[in-house]
Amino acid sequence: IAFDFSPGWGSHADLKYFLGTCGGDDNQDCEREALEQAKADWTQMADLFAELTAGRPVIYHTFIFGDWPFDGYYKDDITPEERAVLLGYFHEFQTFQEADALARGMFVHHVFPSQTDTPPPVEYLQADKFHLSDEGSLVISSLMREAGYSPLKP
Repeated sequence: IAFDFSPGWGSHADLKYFLGTCGGDDNQDCEREALEQAKADWTQMADLFAELTAGRPVIYHTFIFGDWPFDGYYKDDITPEERAVLLGYFHEFQTFQEADALARGMFVHHVFPSQTDTPPPVEYLQADKFHLSDEGSLVISSLMREAGYSPLKP
């Protein structure tokens, strides 16, 4: 199972934040709501994973990374202050996901763990500098095989 997103991407909370229409004294109410919804969505999906796998092992991998995806996703349209706010919600969600997955006995695989401050090598990503390329997918499969999960095909 590969799962990764920022809480504000799916609900358009980030757009509302950028427009100043997110609500609250700090213009972050919709970001907080998106975070709580993302946690509820993850919990429902993880419950379903557990039901569908009926006790068999589940491999869950997520990107654990620094700021570089936000730079690619938002291009140059994000200020350092905005990035800090959005990353706070993003990392809180990742922390929640990982803790919940581990508590359920899922294997949590940190993708490109040595790349926390800089992007992975450019050949690992598609032209959008955000999604994995075929080569990046092969690297993921290789890392998981090294961790003992095989046969895995990209």
